[in-house]
Amino acid sequence: MRLTKTILMFIAIPLSLLLTGGKGLAWEAKITIRAGEIETKLIFGQEPDASSGMDGRYDVPALLSGELQAYFEAGGQRLWRDIRGTGVGEWAMVIESSRTGEIVLLWESEKLPDREVLLIDGGLSINMKEISRYSYTNDGKRILKIRVEGGR
Repeated sequence: MRLTKTILMFIAIPLSLLLTGGKGLAWEAKITIRAGEIETKLIFGQEPDASSGMDGRYDVPALLSGELQAYFEAGGQRLWRDIRGTGVGEWAMVIESSRTGEIVLLWESEKLPDREVLLIDGGLSINMKEISRYSYTNDGKRILKIRVEGGR
């Protein structure tokens, strides 16, 4: 009886990963960017079968207009939603605004993977798992990096 349960467990776990496409490695999180009362949202994450380029199944091109524009830049594409393969661990996030004042970023830290996730602004690195907010004084255009360490 115990041997039968063990054998079933060794068959069931790999089979479930195969049937779900390895979804245990998949995750996505939302980032909200605010400039005063204006806000926009971006989504980033990882899926085992995604690539670092444009994937019609996962990625959404950015349609940009207005006083606050934010997007991920990937292979010459501007994206609102950028899902990468589990082996790729860096996103370039561009924020442009004609507004003066503070730009605020808020994210869903509870939806990030169980690995180190860093928001990098120049020489400053923020652990996105421990802190869920970052702000800076707008200077027109800013390029931030998001890096997932220990990616598979």
